[in-house]
Amino acid sequence: GYLVRSTVDLREPIYLADREHFAVHTRSDEDRLFVSHPLLGRASNAWSIQFTRPLRQNGQFAGVVVLSLSPQYIASSLQLAASSDNDVIAVLYLDGTFASRSTRLDQALGTSLPPERPFVGANAPTRGTARLSSHVDGTHRVYSWQRLREVPLVVVVGLAEAPILEPVERAIRETRERTLSSIVIVLLLAGGIALLLLRIE
Repeated sequence: GYLVRSTVDLREPIYLADREHFAVHTRSDEDRLFVSHPLLGRASNAWSIQFTRPLRQNGQFAGVVVLSLSPQYIASSLQLAASSDNDVIAVLYLDGTFASRSTRLDQALGTSLPPERPFVGANAPTRGTARLSSHVDGTHRVYSWQRLREVPLVVVVGLAEAPILEPVERAIRETRERTLSSIVIVLLLAGGIALLLLRIE
């Protein structure tokens, strides 16, 4: 349970057996990846997410290997993938807690989405699309989500409505204008025919 090797300079071993990302592997024989909620590192003294796997020696649990990533580092990667400043990409735990977010991470970190969000909860659909208002910044977006297979995380992509709907709204406007023009032409023709018929009579 002591941290004995790290890229962070250690003056002495640091006790970590009480941390969830260590303890979870002592309770199971599964060789699986575990992802912690953001926590303040005892070695780094910074917020990080722990990705851990058990180490085994002669079939017995011998420790844990840990990859620590800061939520800010994950956010910077998500920012590169976002297509515009109004779009957002978030990584969430199944309970709706933010692991990271491409924008406004400082407002999102440590908060959770309401349980009625369609992608929150262990029984939520593994993928889907919904039109929602952002819990963090209030922006209306079209959201798509995908639950990851290996770990209990959900990746959510929110695209701002305006760029998506603008071509549709333009097409509707143009169709209305064409329809209105057609109606006016039909009315003018009908009026002209009616005048001709009146003259013939």
